[in-house]
Amino acid sequence: MTNPSLSVECPHCGLLTARFIDHCRNCGYKLWPSSVMAAAAFKVWRDADPSRAMASRFDPLLVVGGLIFLYGVVGWVLVEDVRMYPVETPPTEEAHH
Repeated sequence: MTNPSLSVECPHCGLLTARFIDHCRNCGYKLWPSSVMAAAAFKVWRDADPSRAMASRFDPLLVVGGLIFLYGVVGWVLVEDVRMYPVETPPTEEAHH
């Protein structure tokens, strides 16, 4: 029986990594000889089962990366910007010269 998951144990470090990506995301070990071969293997895997028709090689990475990106932008713009540049209120009384 084959593993239907989009993840696989890396033969070098043993941690789970994306199955159809060229290199292990954990240790950088080369999983496929080329990205063309990885793409071809993904297409065969996807076409072997009709329930996988909507699967993508990059789905898990895209979701996680998008969440990290949004978290960083919100933290940078809304939190850090306010701390670094506080709103200054103008003095309420005019100075007499």
